[in-house]
Amino acid sequence: MWTAHKARFIERYLYYFVLVTKHGTYIDGFAGPQQPDDPEMWTARRVLESEPRWFRHFYLFDSSPAQVAHLQALQQAQRPPDRTKKEPRRTIHVEQGDFNSLVGELLHSAPFSPREAVFCLHYLYGYARRPLLSKIASLYRVYPG
Repeated sequence: MWTAHKARFIERYLYYFVLVTKHGTYIDGFAGPQQPDDPEMWTARRVLESEPRWFRHFYLFDSSPAQVAHLQALQQAQRPPDRTKKEPRRTIHVEQGDFNSLVGELLHSAPFSPREAVFCLHYLYGYARRPLLSKIASLYRVYPG
């Protein structure tokens, strides 16, 4: 139940996020479906399918090959942008591996502009928090939520 509420909460938060920013990059450190048989609980899917479709870039990570296969299927299932609604072209990157190790490489490669609004979802339960948060804070101005 918590996972379904969390997925809806994040989707709703990001709805307002894109209304304000009109663009954005979404990074999900553990993006595979929490319950493969219940798409309502899959946060990355809910974000990709939410309206308005103004997020431009998606970076989806998971360490599990099975989860990455779900993410690749989700990537392939996305419809092209609706130009009548001024939807931007989207890029969706799917990476297999440990997000804690890969996030530094992503941030150092600077695939998005310093002016790009970025939302990074990382599940901190069971992971060393300080090194990752310090790494992100050292690269970007971080505003507490």
